[in-house]
Amino acid sequence: MVRWVQVSLLFADNFLAVKVFLDSFGKVIPLYLSLTFVPVMLMQTSRVFKDPIGMLVKGVLSAARSTTFLAAFVALYMFFISAHRRLLGIG
Repeated sequence: MVRWVQVSLLFADNFLAVKVFLDSFGKVIPLYLSLTFVPVMLMQTSRVFKDPIGMLVKGVLSAARSTTFLAAFVALYMFFISAHRRLLGIG
């Protein structure tokens, strides 16, 4: 037998997912910036002096891409756990 679920129950926590994404992004971006720039400064010093703007842009984009992936993963995980609990009536 098919059990019908109100769509509003599934998507009631959309703003929670956005808040979790933004919170996660803000907390993780310093970590990824340091993981991106410290090795570059230590191992590719000559490239940094030749093209500082290009290396800065490349590093910021790399850190933003990694941070976005992790923040999206955390937000989706929290969203699905919340939707699952809401559907089962737990908590």
